[in-house]
Amino acid sequence: SNALAGKLPGLRAVQRSGAPGDDDASLIFVGFGNALVIVDGVERDFKQIDANDIESISILKDASATAVYGARAANGIVMITTKRGKEGKLNVGYNFNYTLSQPAYLPKKVDSYNAALYVNRGLEYDGMPANYTQEDLDLFRNGTDPYGHPNTDWQDLTMRNFAPEQRHNLSVTGGSETMKIYSGLGYYNQESIYRTNSNNMQRYNLRTNVEADFKSIGLKILTGVEAYLYDYNSPASATGSGYGAVWSHIQNRKPYEPGYNLNGQIYSGTTDNPLKDISDEGGYIKSNYSSVRGFMN
Repeated sequence: SNALAGKLPGLRAVQRSGAPGDDDASLIFVGFGNALVIVDGVERDFKQIDANDIESISILKDASATAVYGARAANGIVMITTKRGKEGKLNVGYNFNYTLSQPAYLPKKVDSYNAALYVNRGLEYDGMPANYTQEDLDLFRNGTDPYGHPNTDWQDLTMRNFAPEQRHNLSVTGGSETMKIYSGLGYYNQESIYRTNSNNMQRYNLRTNVEADFKSIGLKILTGVEAYLYDYNSPASATGSGYGAVWSHIQNRKPYEPGYNLNGQIYSGTTDNPLKDISDEGGYIKSNYSSVRGFMN
C-alpha cells in the first residue's frame, strides 16, 4: 500500500508505523476518507498480496462507477486486478528486491555531562540541592569512569543505521487459446532497525489460476487458489511488548544510565533496559497465521 503513494491521483497513503509487518498504509482519497478496496471483484484487504502478483490498480470516485457497491464506496474505490495466464510459450520469471530503510529523522540526544548539568540547573531553579557534584560532572565529561559515570548513546547501542528487507518472487505463465495458466510463489523477509533480529516478519505467498475457454460450447471458466503464511516475532518484557514498547524504552533512557555492567553483561539495574528487550535471551511474542482462498467463476 505504501508503494501507491504519489502514483494515483487524489489518493493519499498514510503510514502510522514502521514496525515489521505493521507498516502498511491506510488509503485515503483527498477530501473524502478511507477507500474501499476491491480485489478481483471482491471486497477484501490486500496488504498480504504479493505486489508481484498485481496486474493493475485503478481508482474510482464518480458516483456512477461506485453505485454498485452502495454506501461502502462513498469515499471511493481502489480496484485491484491480479495477474492471469497469457497465451504463448511457457515463461518462467524470477524477481529479487533488497531494500534498506531508515528513519526520516532521529533526534540527537545530549550527552551525560550536559544531561546531569541541566538536572542540576533545574533543581537550582526550584531551590533544591544539586544531584551531581562537580566531581560527578567532571567524570561524566572526561569518561574515565565508564561504569560509575557512563555516557550511553542508547540509539547507537540498540539500533542499526538501516533496516533490511528482501523480496523473492518466482512466476510461471503461458498457455494456448483455450487454456492459460499463471502461478506465482513469493517470499518476503522484513527486519527491524534494532541491532538484533528479535523483531522480524516473514511471509510466504502462493497464487495460481487456470483460465479455460471452451468456445465450441460457449463456456469459460476461471479457477484458482491464493494462499499465504505469515510469521511474526516481536520482543516482550515485563513492562511492554512489541516494536513501540522497545522504541519508547530507547528514547526514555538517560545517557548517564549504564547499558552493560563491569563484566560486559546487560545491566539489570537500569529500568526498562532496551538491551534486555532485544536480547536473544529476552522474552518474545511469536505469532503466525495462514490463509487459503479458492475461487471459480
